[in-house]
Amino acid sequence: VSFLHAADLHLDSPFNGLRHVPKHIFNDIRESTFVALDRLVSTAIHKKVDFILLVGDLFDNEKQSLKAQVRLKRAFEKLQKYHIDVFLSYGNHDYINGNIYPVEYPNNVHIFSTEDIQTFVYTKNEQDLAIIYGFSYENRAVLENKVSEFNGPIQKESLSPFHIAMLHGSIETNTTHDRYAPFQLKELVDKNMDYWALGHIHQRDILHEDPFVIYPGNIQGRHRKETGEKGCYHVVLSQ
Repeated sequence: VSFLHAADLHLDSPFNGLRHVPKHIFNDIRESTFVALDRLVSTAIHKKVDFILLVGDLFDNEKQSLKAQVRLKRAFEKLQKYHIDVFLSYGNHDYINGNIYPVEYPNNVHIFSTEDIQTFVYTKNEQDLAIIYGFSYENRAVLENKVSEFNGPIQKESLSPFHIAMLHGSIETNTTHDRYAPFQLKELVDKNMDYWALGHIHQRDILHEDPFVIYPGNIQGRHRKETGEKGCYHVVLSQ
């Protein structure tokens, strides 16, 4: 199974601190999150992935602009033409109850719609290939540890599908970011998942291998502290 793991798109970020630059440059800056989205879609198509994981904060705030929602819908529609599914969750910036006018997305998009852990089964050629676990923020903050609610495989070697978990949150010891859905790394490793797709921290980081526990970072830096490589991870799982 092949997929892209991305998070923290922050579409339509206002870039308020850069309004002093010339207008034509600022317009390009404001468009940069959408350019990054288009490149994400192009990468998925080029890599011929099965699906994309989007782990929270797709939008910059809960009052999602119509522009951002329409642009994202168009991106999903393009992916649908190439039979690429999308599994998405909402985070602390774009929590569900903050958006009272959501746009309906095409049926290749699968949304984790509650703070309770839900699962989706990815099927290809009538074969179950992956079980994907996740949750969305219903309100601005999720302060409790959610890891115990991820009831994945007890003995994954006896099961045929891959098990992939999506979690928008931070390590309990992280004091440099808002502490949402806190977890301990050992807790994730002990859950026997094949891959942990994280979101919330804008700096890419591989916290663990076997299983991989990964922050992809955001896809577009939004201020001078968000430097370095940006984008997503292309992941291939095989038995």
